[in-house]
Amino acid sequence: MGVIDLRYVHEDLFTMPDDGRRYELLEGDLVVSPSANPRHQRIVKNLIVSLTRWEAVGLGFVYGAPLDVVFDRHTVFEPDVLFIRRERRGIVTDTCVRGAPDLVVEVLSDGTRQMDLGRKLKAYGQYKVGEYWVVDPRAGVVHVFRREGQTFAAAEVLGSGATLSYLGMSLSVADILAE
Repeated sequence: MGVIDLRYVHEDLFTMPDDGRRYELLEGDLVVSPSANPRHQRIVKNLIVSLTRWEAVGLGFVYGAPLDVVFDRHTVFEPDVLFIRRERRGIVTDTCVRGAPDLVVEVLSDGTRQMDLGRKLKAYGQYKVGEYWVVDPRAGVVHVFRREGQTFAAAEVLGSGATLSYLGMSLSVADILAE
């Protein structure tokens, strides 16, 4: 008698209700998050507007949730914001992103803080995301995790007076956190 694998897979996400919640998979475990609050949405909007400049100069493509990023059939996330360099656009399919984005941004909320700075951080490192930014609205900072070999280096924490740099472009932390 064979072993039955009861873990969720990417295809199972298509059967989830359309109820405003975010459904993700982490090693086959279903992770459900409530819909985002207005502050969270404002920060995501600020990020997308700012990062769209990177598209305008031909660096790559910016996407916002909901969009599945499929790392493997048991690990599928919907990052708040992601960026894929132009030369890697082949990982974008008609329905999802298959593989590691160059940049992933998550905005912390009380319901996602532990996951975003814990298991997701580990998974993004494992699946070779190039850089991971975690925006903490409560503290007014952005945690920046940059790839260093096979994992992420310790976070650089940037406050509202700082500037984020990526691919020669810059972005003000104050602009991200602006009301």
